[in-house]
Amino acid sequence: MKLLNITLLIVQRVFEFFGGISQYIAQTIASLRFIKLIYKPIPTDVFIVTYPRSCTTWMQMIIYQLISNGDLEFNHIGEKIPFFERIPFSNIRLKGLPNPRIFKTHLPYDKIPKGKCKYIYIMRNGMDVVLSYYHFYKSYLKYHNNFDAFFKKFLDGKLQSKSWFNHVLGWYKVKENENVLFLHYEDLKNNFDATIVKISNFLGIELNKDKLKIVKQNSEFDFMKNYEEKFDHANEILLTMGIKPKNFLRKGTSDYGKIEFDDKKIQLFEKKMDEIFKSKTIAKI
Repeated sequence: MKLLNITLLIVQRVFEFFGGISQYIAQTIASLRFIKLIYKPIPTDVFIVTYPRSCTTWMQMIIYQLISNGDLEFNHIGEKIPFFERIPFSNIRLKGLPNPRIFKTHLPYDKIPKGKCKYIYIMRNGMDVVLSYYHFYKSYLKYHNNFDAFFKKFLDGKLQSKSWFNHVLGWYKVKENENVLFLHYEDLKNNFDATIVKISNFLGIELNKDKLKIVKQNSEFDFMKNYEEKFDHANEILLTMGIKPKNFLRKGTSDYGKIEFDDKKIQLFEKKMDEIFKSKTIAKI
């Protein structure tokens, strides 16, 4: 393993030297080294897992409020709960993280490091996800095509995070594992208190009425929207990219995808659901 790590590091440095498209290859190698060879899971580690635009930031805030008793003295939530895949390209060091180490990630089940650590997976209505992801692509990745083209890419799994359907299915299959908590975004929206109790029990965090009140207050959508600079993952590079701030947290609602979809798109989406999931029991969305 040590020899493999050194070999990959050398290859990574070579690609970094040439820059351009080689820089992307170098980052891919760095990420692979970190996930497969450098990171070692420990039992107290916690992963917040989602497909993009599925409650990741909200869950980061909720869990940080639970473990910190309502602390708001941070510049960015990523300082407290870092983006796992981006750690190799940041100034964050694993040894410097407090216990428990909590990470956010978009990794599918077959790619995430396995161990005795805990995984909280949040599934959101797929039609809401694709609409939110489309607006993210337009605002942050300068996507210029129309929604019809984007929707087809989403169905075909040809976006940055590949297939939403396979991502959800992979985690759904292990939802009964004792170290996995599988949640629905809509449950969090509609039954917040009960879901927070479930999360607290899963993580072994003591929860009383006062703490629940603080968590609820500090993780409300309007409250977080007012402090969006603390949650926007691209905030540091917005100006250099020519992107308008205040676009990361959009609506914080569910089922708006169904309202904006035409009948044809709904049929195509449901057909894909049936094709991938085989059973609609998974589709509590």
